[in-house]
Amino acid sequence: MWQRIAAATVCLMFLRAGAAMSADEPSADEAAEENATTSPIQMESRPLYVGEIRKIAGGKITVRRASEENAGGIDGDLEVGRYVAMVAETPENRDPNDMRLLQANVTDFADGVATLEQSRGVAGKLKSGFQLAFFAVRGADEEQLAAAPELTAVEIDESQPAGSVEAARAAARVSAATNNVKQIILGLHSFHDTLKGMPPAVIHGPDGEPWHSWRVLILPFIEEAAVYDEYKFDEPWNGPNNSKLLDKMPDVYRDPAYGDDEGHFTHFAAITGEGMAFTAEGTRFDGKDIRSGRRGGRTLSQFTNEDGSSMTLLIGSVSPEREIPWLKPEDVVVDDAFPGFDDQAGFAAPHAIGDERFGIFGFADGSVVSLPSDLEIDVFRKALTFDAGDDYDRDELRSLGSRPARQADQAISVMYEERDGEPIAVLRLGASE
Repeated sequence: MWQRIAAATVCLMFLRAGAAMSADEPSADEAAEENATTSPIQMESRPLYVGEIRKIAGGKITVRRASEENAGGIDGDLEVGRYVAMVAETPENRDPNDMRLLQANVTDFADGVATLEQSRGVAGKLKSGFQLAFFAVRGADEEQLAAAPELTAVEIDESQPAGSVEAARAAARVSAATNNVKQIILGLHSFHDTLKGMPPAVIHGPDGEPWHSWRVLILPFIEEAAVYDEYKFDEPWNGPNNSKLLDKMPDVYRDPAYGDDEGHFTHFAAITGEGMAFTAEGTRFDGKDIRSGRRGGRTLSQFTNEDGSSMTLLIGSVSPEREIPWLKPEDVVVDDAFPGFDDQAGFAAPHAIGDERFGIFGFADGSVVSLPSDLEIDVFRKALTFDAGDDYDRDELRSLGSRPARQADQAISVMYEERDGEPIAVLRLGASE
């Protein structure tokens, strides 16, 4: 949820922006300065911690870490100090314009539980069950934070400089794609925890042909149980019933880098082959009882200490030009002919920042990275194997251009203004540090 909200916040700041203002109109900055109640505060664009209010006693608020589903894979910890927190009344509330902004004073944090000390008036406006996403603050001192309104409504600034629009759109696309890969890996982990192993990349039917894909097997674990229930395992993926589901491709299998692509070709594929996290051979079943066929994938315990889940890639970007229907058990095979980045036979690099193009990839430990299209093939191969004991460091990937989150370099500027006698927090994307 909250990674999507972070992306949505950046999108809303810029996608509504019009053309540049004429010279005789006041700029957004000038208008903000006239109405501002405090100087701007810079908050990170990605949350550190997501929690749910469990108890309110006077001004003391107890917040417990949210469930994995509601936290969207965000699992950082807090330290004692001040944060900016986005407040949503329910996990389903995903529009930043409907939220409130809290100047959160964290006085204790232990075992995933945060204790906040707020004024009684503000605490009285909050309720148990409210969701809070905590963002770190850049460069603000205690005096500046203390001067800011404690709890305000939120407004997304729609008048950003025209030159920043495309950069923000690119950052939002990367953030959304990163979140989708994160959700896929969380689904794989949930499958693993339930069935004591990863799903096979492919399940072959009684005729020896590839019938079913891992993308179908994890549907119940990525909030797509309804589609899973419509799928019939007693026929191949392109059978008369299953082919009707092609137009129901889950959004997590899409990358916004390809625009409003409503097709049924997946934008993410598994890494398969000898020594990879997924075998290319997969498993086989009798065409009736899928329970036997869906077992047989590798377990995380098989990853050696030399490689391990934090050093082994599971999935990565592929181009829709490869035309892999999302139901089809087809993925990227890493063999002697593996080309690395190649839209037709390898992985894709659909994102661009400046002159660099890169794809989005997920490690088995749940972390997500962007890998540049000019990544050396030998280094790439080391990150693909699961038990080869390859001597490489993930910093080696980063030094060649990979970053855990491109959007993380951006900050959101919080400008407090007064509207009808009430303070309001106006959010706009700030400059990178």
